[in-house]
Amino acid sequence: MGYFCHNTMFLMTWNDDAAKTFRTFCEEDLTSLAFEYHKTLSNGLHCFVVFPDGSKEGWQASNLGDEAREAIKKRVQEIETAIGWKTFRWFEVASPEDGPDKIVDGGCES
Repeated sequence: MGYFCHNTMFLMTWNDDAAKTFRTFCEEDLTSLAFEYHKTLSNGLHCFVVFPDGSKEGWQASNLGDEAREAIKKRVQEIETAIGWKTFRWFEVASPEDGPDKIVDGGCES
């Protein structure tokens, strides 16, 4: 038995340097979660999706996924601090098995 709650992160930036740094982080350091990168056809918006770990809460894979999402948030903050301004728009969505999806965290103002 276990409980599924899948968390997905969406991140966007127009800053080329921030996107390059974040993409390198994902490729080299983000080993416990899959991600996808896309640059929009117009206006150069860099988009990232970080996929759920697919595990049940409390399992090792779930714990590694939780740690990876926290590392992502920390890395985004480090990149923004180095640049000197808020360059990322991001949010995290939880999809629990027993209820509606909801935004649980985010760097976007509501």
